[in-house]
Amino acid sequence: MIRTMGESIEMIFWIISQGIVAVIIGILFQKYFKKKREGIDARFDLGLAIFFIFGFVIYTYYLLCLFFITCEPIFAEIVIIFSIISLIVMVFTIEHVILTKNRYIMTIFYLINFVVILIIGIVTGLGFLVFPMSALNLVLILLLPLLYFYLAYKSTGESRRRAFLFGFGFLFALVGGTFRYQVLEKIAPSLVQLAPDLFHFGPILGMCIGLCLILYTYLKYFD
Repeated sequence: MIRTMGESIEMIFWIISQGIVAVIIGILFQKYFKKKREGIDARFDLGLAIFFIFGFVIYTYYLLCLFFITCEPIFAEIVIIFSIISLIVMVFTIEHVILTKNRYIMTIFYLINFVVILIIGIVTGLGFLVFPMSALNLVLILLLPLLYFYLAYKSTGESRRRAFLFGFGFLFALVGGTFRYQVLEKIAPSLVQLAPDLFHFGPILGMCIGLCLILYTYLKYFD
């Protein structure tokens, strides 16, 4: 299925990104079980692990469908759905562990948007990658890093630094994964034709950078 140099580089970055996610999941569960043995609150580690497990499973299958096996076209829609579910898990974790005074406002907002996307996408038969579903997806994706930037604004010292780094890490990772070539080809075909190779591997390179930043932040600032 690989036809161009850009697709070859894209596949390499996809494999690297999945390797980074596997390392992150392993470290998260290691620290989770260590904290549980020591009686330390480990809910954030567990929520983050579940978020990355969702991403790892769905994007591993996506990688196989993209380069190695033939999958139904509807699979791209399934990727979107599971990505949103993982975002809901992450936002719930933040509000459950850190922003405890929020009364789960962001989680409820995510759930409402998720239901709206499902209803409109299914009823109209347009799927989840076209307007207005694409716009709602983008809002949900960008709100997670913005939530970390809000935490940075409300914090000081080390807490501020780690929130900023997490915010940028999730921004790069989510935007890179969202605006991959296969999505851009549907929403902006004339744009991707300007530099097809760049748009094949550029977004996934951005995702790799974001994942590395998340891994670095977690290792440096979370005991």
